[in-house]
Amino acid sequence: MDVSNKLSDSEGNIGADHSPNVLILLQLVSLACVLPCIVMKTPQILLLFRSKQTKGLSFSSILLEFYLYTIHLVYFFVFEYALMSYVEYAFLLVQDVVLIALYLVYEDMVDARVLIIASLYTFGSLSLAGGISPEWLVTFLYSLALPIAVSSKGLQLLAIFRAKDSSKVSLLTWLIGAATTAGRLITLSFDKADHLVMLGFSISFLLNTAVCCTIVYYKPSPKKFK
Repeated sequence: MDVSNKLSDSEGNIGADHSPNVLILLQLVSLACVLPCIVMKTPQILLLFRSKQTKGLSFSSILLEFYLYTIHLVYFFVFEYALMSYVEYAFLLVQDVVLIALYLVYEDMVDARVLIIASLYTFGSLSLAGGISPEWLVTFLYSLALPIAVSSKGLQLLAIFRAKDSSKVSLLTWLIGAATTAGRLITLSFDKADHLVMLGFSISFLLNTAVCCTIVYYKPSPKKFK
């Protein structure tokens, strides 16, 4: 049996092989993961919009995260995972587009190259999701998600360490990220997700938590503003 058939059989519905009570619980957990993600990046977007300053915010981290959301969305779609196990990535992707746009504007980085790169990226992503590209390429790109996730969150940690100031980084955004990742670990464990997926979510949860702790540690004291 090939990969796509295997995933289709075992993951077409979250917890389909379990009792109705377990199924309802898993659906509720899944819903609890999706709903916060609809506005997860909003606190960070508003913080950036109001301050118009990017200190302590890593652009490289945002770009790598944008790739992660894209490849997760493509991978789960191509291999026919249950919609509720990945639909939040669509919302996160849109919010990251807004965040990237604001960063580019405030850092005066908008030019023709940005539009060309964005167009090529969009075309490539749609090609992967539309079945134009082979499935082995989707799997290969997804296998890069783990080291990229580590790099993305590591860069954000490094940016805060260097600035020694986390006032422009939203704690709420990262807390939601940690909580939803933990919820996804629960639903995907019942959904018989492959080991690569589970490992990625486990490490993401730990790193999200590490970023939250770092934000709290480097949050400016009110005394500094007196």
